[in-house]
Amino acid sequence: AVRAGAWHLTESPFSPEDLSLQLDVFIAAKREAERYRDAAFLDPFTGLYTPPGIQHRAVELAALASRAHEPLACVVFSPATAARARDAVLDAIARALRDLGRRSDAIGSLGDGQYAVVAPSTPAQGATLLAERFAGGVEEDLRTHLRAGFDVATTVDKPVLVAPQLIDHARRAVAESAAGNGKQW
Repeated sequence: AVRAGAWHLTESPFSPEDLSLQLDVFIAAKREAERYRDAAFLDPFTGLYTPPGIQHRAVELAALASRAHEPLACVVFSPATAARARDAVLDAIARALRDLGRRSDAIGSLGDGQYAVVAPSTPAQGATLLAERFAGGVEEDLRTHLRAGFDVATTVDKPVLVAPQLIDHARRAVAESAAGNGKQW
């Protein structure tokens, strides 16, 4: 059994005290594994997901959306500004996302100065409202330097495929808005 992957064998009759001690070891190992996962998936400075973390959480939310037969939206925010104001815009975006995010949303960095919000149970109209709500949380003088793009999956049939596509399509929508179509999103 140990060669097949079992951590421990218990003989019958077993001692409740021995079982309790063994469970303590298993729980400690699980907590340690969770600490390592959190270190890889959460940015300690912003409290938001890291790029691998947001991708992982997006797949989890896509699976939930699939089971619930609900839409899943992704809104990507990006600064559209020169390097001198870029840091201020990025800080403002991160602050607004942290302060205004719903508990059900997955919010994190995609790298390259982009942030994503993966929002379950959110149709296209809700994604637009979400972008406007977060933009409203950014200081007014920096808001003109903010771009957003979104995509919505109305049905999620293959969560592992849909989640990355959703993020990719939202990133492309940001690029289109930055290309000068006259809209911020």
